This record gives sequence, C-alpha cells and structure tokens, in this order.
Amino acid sequence: MGERLVEQMSAPINESVLVLKRTVAASVALARLDKAVQLSTVGQQFASVLLKLDVAGGLLLDGQSVDIESLLLAQVARQPTHVRRAMAQRTSAIALLAQMGIDQAFMTRVANAYTAASATEGVRGRNAIRSRALSGKARQGIAPEQRLVNDAQCLEEGLRAWLHFIDRGAGDAESVLMSGSACRRWMQLRPYSRANTCIGMSVMDALSRVEGVSKNVTLPLAWHFASHGEGYRHALASSDESHWHLWWLASVTAVAEACLNLLQGWEAELNRLRGDPTVDALGPDALAVLIQPAFDGTDLVRAARVSRKRIKLFIDARVETNDLLAVASGRSGRYANARLWRLTNEWVSA
Repeated sequence: MGERLVEQMSAPINESVLVLKRTVAASVALARLDKAVQLSTVGQQFASVLLKLDVAGGLLLDGQSVDIESLLLAQVARQPTHVRRAMAQRTSAIALLAQMGIDQAFMTRVANAYTAASATEGVRGRNAIRSRALSGKARQGIAPEQRLVNDAQCLEEGLRAWLHFIDRGAGDAESVLMSGSACRRWMQLRPYSRANTCIGMSVMDALSRVEGVSKNVTLPLAWHFASHGEGYRHALASSDESHWHLWWLASVTAVAEACLNLLQGWEAELNRLRGDPTVDALGPDALAVLIQPAFDGTDLVRAARVSRKRIKLFIDARVETNDLLAVASGRSGRYANARLWRLTNEWVSA
C-alpha cells in the first residue's frame, strides 16, 4: 500500500498536447490578472477579497461553516475563530515558505496552525498524520468513489514523496500545470487529521507567490471548487490524471478571466467616485476609504479633511441614495460600498 502511494505521488506528469495547449491559455490568463492587480489603484483591496474567498472555499471543502457576507464586510475581530485563524495562517504561510523552504518542518508548521481553525473553537494541539478515516464533515470535498489510505506510516511515506515531487519542479512542466498536479496528489493523500484542503491551498498559494507564478494575487480556486462541488470531486476521483488537468486548467482560465472582469468593475467605481464633487470635498485620502468593500465610520473621519458633522451628513446622504449600505450599527457604524458589494456578490453567487 505504501509503495503504491509513493508511486502515485512521484509519477511524472502526463503532458498531452491538449493539456499543454490548455496550460498556455491558463498561464496567460493568470499572468494578465496578476499584472492588472499589480497596476490597479484598487489592486490591494481587490486582492484581499480574492484571498478571503479562497480561504472560505478551503474551509467549506473541509466541512467548516463560512458566512460570506460577514467574511467580506465585517471587521476581522468579529469573524469566527476558525475563520480568523485560517486567514492568519494563509498570509503567514507565504513568509514561512520563503524563510524555510518546502520540507516536512514547513508542512508541520502549516498543519499545526490549523489546529484551532475549526468551527469547534476548543480544538487544540497537534494536527497529526492520521491513522484512521476522515470524519463525515472532512469528507465533504471527496467523491464517494474516491478511496483514501488511512495508515499513518504509508501517509508519512506519501507525504515525503509529495514533497519531493514539489521540490523537483516536475521537470519541464509549466508551473500552472505542476500546481494542478500537486493539488490533485495532495487531495488524494489528505495526510492530516483535519483541514487538509486549507493546508493544501495554503501551500499552493505560497508556492505561487514565492516562485513568481502569481506575485500579487491569490486566485480563488478553492471557492470555485466549493461552488462546483460535484465536478470538482469527480475530476479528483478520475483514474485519468489528464481529466483532472483539463478541469483544473479550465478552472484557472475561467476564474482568472472572471476576476479580471470584476477588477474592471471595481476600477469603474473608482473612476466614478473620482468625478464626484462631494467625494472630492472630503480630501484626497477619503477616496482610499470609500473604495474599500467595507469600512468603519472612524476610518473616514481619520482620512477626511472635514468635520465629523460633514462626514455624518455625507454618510447619511449616501445611505439614503443606496450608494452606501449600513452593515453594522454602533458609535461610528460600518458601511459597505454598495456598487462594489453588488458586483462582488453577483460573481460570488453565480
């Protein structure tokens, strides 16, 4: 059993002509998005939303609960513990990989960071290599026909083989194709007791950033997978690796192009606000607040160069005209840019 698992993790990538053609298209689409985010005035805010969506997709595929509206609009401190931990771990994995390189010590650090990333906040301790089958919730991202190895020693050997596969760069395969193959093999392995999807997507994201495949943005593939669960699960379970590769590459292309269209919508809203005299009257720093998906009233107070009374009048008028949505009450309130929220929510819900 162990030898067969090692062989699965170590096998060369099947690079058919069709797969390589689709790889080029996916690589071009991802590069266009990455460059557009880098050059965009709203790129940083936009990238933060895509990162949240990818983390949310990983949590959903690991059987955890996520409220998307709360995730995108609420303050970080008001997020559930498992969501905050997953967000923090995703961002720290990039720095950790650049510092340590990808090895078993790195994987242990990443895996253990998710020991509290559970809907049950009391979960603590080491996220060990499992020696039994995954629980019902953790099997949410697995097709019924997919069979997993449940022996700890075999999984240890499989993890070492997977790390070797990642480290050797899979020969001459394009980076996007290599990432897809590594993702499939990881999901066939699922070596840890919990949070396997979150761990795997964290590693894929960190590798993309460190190796320069996508330096400026996280492609929310996990959200796409969670939204297309049946297709995702059956592509993973296929005995033909090229079937998964084609599904993965089509997903990369489609999600990158959709995100680029969404970014253009965000930039149109930025240009609209730039031409608004009531926004100009608040001072140049106010625009950076108003172009965020959500902000606290105090954020606008600190950024604007006018009195609190004028800011309150501005906010009340914008809420009245449905340009701003009041998403939380309180002393300063919390507000969402209605157009950005509508654009983003339409894509998320599609």
